[in-house]
Amino acid sequence: MSSKERLNSEIREAVRHHYRFAVKRFARQAPLFVALWVLFVVSDTALLIPVGLVGILGGLYCLQMLARRAGCTWMCARAFRAYEADFVPTLKKVRQEGGGVLFLLLGQERNPMWTMRAHKASRKDGWPKDIEAGLWFAGDRLFGGAAFVPGSGELLIMQPNGWKLWAPERKSAGAERIARARRAGIRRLRIRRPVRVHG
Repeated sequence: MSSKERLNSEIREAVRHHYRFAVKRFARQAPLFVALWVLFVVSDTALLIPVGLVGILGGLYCLQMLARRAGCTWMCARAFRAYEADFVPTLKKVRQEGGGVLFLLLGQERNPMWTMRAHKASRKDGWPKDIEAGLWFAGDRLFGGAAFVPGSGELLIMQPNGWKLWAPERKSAGAERIARARRAGIRRLRIRRPVRVHG
């Protein structure tokens, strides 16, 4: 197996892992809220209305998190299909926010205007293990892309943090680059402010 085939195999396995992770988290958390809602329905008493509301809201939250994790994983897989992955041996950590949101500069770039906003597919807080050793990036820095951290198997979807600043450059990027970004699903801003995830 060539190094390229091995990398593609590792990325496919990471995608499968993140889908499984999303489903497992949902399967672990959702039943509790479903049980609360069922308890309210079968009890037939107004005293348990708060319990029923917690069950409904909690169940909707779990569904939202399943959609966000699976959606982020799907976006990563789409970017890896559209672009060839290049290894980025160095990066600079800028800062992190809750919900698995990271801000970083790829390679030797130190201009803050090129800061990338990345969402971890797992939505867990903190920097991926061994990210300092580099990552595989598939994308176009004007539009964004996906990253695979080989040390941890973490997937990241990222786009320029200063998205509006680079609008003129994206418009003049050329038909081929724009079409490829569209195939990857990053032609438009896809990364929004996340909901914080615990656990």
